Amino acid sequence: MIDDKFLTLDIETQVLDKTISPIMIDIYNGLDHFNYFISDFNSVDEMMNTALIKLIDPKYHNHKIYVHNLSNFDGIFILKYLLRLRYNKRKVV
Repeated sequence: MIDDKFLTLDIETQVLDKTISPIMIDIYNGLDHFNYFISDFNSVDEMMNTALIKLIDPKYHNHKIYVHNLSNFDGIFILKYLLRLRYNKRKVV
């Protein structure tokens, strides 16, 4: 039996003034894509927080999350914002 409790996440970036910055996040739950574009937000922080709050939605409890290039690149961005959510009293387990 195939486990259908999964999410995927990918972050696209661009280099501006020698700084790498996220410009788009895609989350896929097996049925739907949730796209977060920097142009829809006031800041990278707002975009990242909105996307990561989607990941910690209780309906995704016990889901596996597959992140493209987690260990070498995307993980740097994700960890920074997950830690901020944790300190802002959001439950991140």
